[in-house]
Amino acid sequence: MAKTKSTAKSKSTTGALSRPRPKPRASGFGVVDIHLEVPITAPREIAWRALTTDIARWWPRSFFTSPRTTSFVFETKLGGRLYEDYGDGNGLVWATVIELDAPSHVLLVGHLTRQYGGPAHTFMRFALEDRDEGRACTFRLDDTVFGYVSDKLKRNLTNGWQLLFRDTFKPYVERSTA
Repeated sequence: MAKTKSTAKSKSTTGALSRPRPKPRASGFGVVDIHLEVPITAPREIAWRALTTDIARWWPRSFFTSPRTTSFVFETKLGGRLYEDYGDGNGLVWATVIELDAPSHVLLVGHLTRQYGGPAHTFMRFALEDRDEGRACTFRLDDTVFGYVSDKLKRNLTNGWQLLFRDTFKPYVERSTA
């Protein structure tokens, strides 16, 4: 008896036609740790207020994901969101607060979709530590990303965090105390 190739699609247990699943990008799965320290010539409480309450004043528009973004918001409470507000209830959540010890540190968890270099999860810790008897502080960022992480994503995150916190946040804080 000759073998014939069937062209019929298989049915799942629910009777729906099954679709081929996309192949996972397993070769890029991994973990990336990014660490950044930025000395700031300002008291920790002033830096904390800038990091949280004043974030929309210093966060660069070039970091927005959409031209519709009207503001960048940091809800500094457990379960609060770090997000872009497009208006009318629309927007993009960057991360959610899972630990808060103000004005010392905040821990956030976020998701990176394929559109933003993922799929991956990220745990970001922003911390402020006193220096010089409270006249200055050090901002510390620890970002651990796991999932699909490429060399390009690591470079983009490293460069992006440096631009945000060393080149934008630090000068904003220091100008506000001058």
